[in-house]
Amino acid sequence: MEKVLVSGVSGFIGMHCAKQLLDKGYQVVGTTRSSSKHDEVMGAIGHENLSLVNADLLSDENWDSAIEGCDYVLHVASPVMMGEPDHEDVLVKPAKEGTMRVVQLAAKHKVKRVVITSSVAAVSYGPHHHKDHFDDTDWSDINDPGIPSYNKSKTVAEKAAREYVAGLSGEDKLEICTMHPALVVGPSLSSDIGESNTVVKRMLDGSTPGTPKLHMGFVDVRDVAAMHVAAMTAEGAAGQRFILSESSLWLAEMATILRNAGFNKAPKRNIPNFVLKIIALRDKDLAGTIPLLGRVGTYDISKTKDILGWQPTKAADAIVDTAEHLKAKGLI
Repeated sequence: MEKVLVSGVSGFIGMHCAKQLLDKGYQVVGTTRSSSKHDEVMGAIGHENLSLVNADLLSDENWDSAIEGCDYVLHVASPVMMGEPDHEDVLVKPAKEGTMRVVQLAAKHKVKRVVITSSVAAVSYGPHHHKDHFDDTDWSDINDPGIPSYNKSKTVAEKAAREYVAGLSGEDKLEICTMHPALVVGPSLSSDIGESNTVVKRMLDGSTPGTPKLHMGFVDVRDVAAMHVAAMTAEGAAGQRFILSESSLWLAEMATILRNAGFNKAPKRNIPNFVLKIIALRDKDLAGTIPLLGRVGTYDISKTKDILGWQPTKAADAIVDTAEHLKAKGLI
């Protein structure tokens, strides 16, 4: 039985990854920041082949013993927040340090491959704003003064990992690949609905009276997990960057999908850009969206389909499933 470390196992994506691995017969070691999450994880996906370890991205404690004996690593853990933090290091520091700690220990313990959860945030932000279609060769510009901290954290962490791995040779060589999902939606396996699902929630609980002029990619969380698992062993996956975005939609289009599915509270009005900029002055959750207003972004997923065999779930179906899940949980 092969063993896989899943960092951030209590999170929205991490828990789906762990469940799919367990269903496929793998032994899973999951990390959480504290033992307070253990009961929640075990209650949701408890299994005789699942063990949990406390390991923080900013501390060496327990990582070495957690990775020892593992055949693969899914490094999913990374800080996420919708708005801008008071300082970029709230996101950048743990993202980079945690990723480096994992890849260095994976090399030490001869792990076969590390799959790192990045984001399209590491692909499509920078001075090439005139672009509206992106592929795996594109990188966000960390030197752009307007880059959101989350985008910077994902880009810095990935570049650091790739630079480190490129410097390894001989028996020390390590295979890595990175996954770049767009906005991840879909049902959660626990009370953690995921930061990205709050976009759907805010549309349906009355806290978003209208839709900003935002265009973004969408992907089902179950697909994201399945592609992480596939990337562990797929031939030709080593070194690759895999974009995960079934389709890109304006938020107004998402609202229409929700209304057509019977969720009548989904907003019908658009919020003018100047109004959103005023609101963002006092709402940190919106501040990071201002540079993205009106910008179109679509993604080339051909490599993900060709190498990993991805057959994407329709974004519209994933969005409706999210709403149904939130309704069943009494959150809207």
